[in-house]
Amino acid sequence: MQTKRHITYVSPTQIDNNITNKLTNNNSTEFLHLLSLLDLYPKLSDQSFITDVIMIDIEGFYNINGIGIYDIVNTISTLCKSISNIKNIGHKTTLVATADTNTNITLLKDILTTDIKGIYPRGPEFSINEKEEALIHFFNGQYFIPQKIQSILRPKKQHKISNSTDIQLTPRQTQILSLIRNRGASNKAIAKVLNITESTVKLHITSILKKFGVRNRTQLALFKQP
Repeated sequence: MQTKRHITYVSPTQIDNNITNKLTNNNSTEFLHLLSLLDLYPKLSDQSFITDVIMIDIEGFYNINGIGIYDIVNTISTLCKSISNIKNIGHKTTLVATADTNTNITLLKDILTTDIKGIYPRGPEFSINEKEEALIHFFNGQYFIPQKIQSILRPKKQHKISNSTDIQLTPRQTQILSLIRNRGASNKAIAKVLNITESTVKLHITSILKKFGVRNRTQLALFKQP
């Protein structure tokens, strides 16, 4: 029997029909549309609330007068912590942002410094297949950023990991890099998995960034895999 999936979509505008049309045809996915983040927090404390993926429409909220980048990023950061501390929704719940190629670049970069699991591609420039690919990753709790958005975020002068044969990482640094790139793990999560302190994680990440010549985790995570 096929397991039913649950998506909670938080957006001040109507839900993107391209998200729902194909998946709801076989009744495999249920969608809950909330118009405000204020409507989401009570759900998180409700013992009966079940959701596999929570999508936050950062583009929609950014276009509301009076809501700036700092407000959105701060809210998302708080939400990430809230989800990690609430046990009833389960460890499989994945929090992501929805965006398109016209989304403010600074907003995108700042959102990716939080503990979200990636970007869901909204907008007509993305095909149904691209949207489904993102959902598959998110349902499995995997970090994902669409290629078209990666192209926007990627620095013009980037040295790809696949071509960087001169970069030498320690075994521990290799483990940390894998956790960042494959799972989008936060410093706290890395420390727990590897049984080391967060301070040690930060030191390793600083060294890894320096070796690859990038400024932050986002640029590091966007490199091509070897």
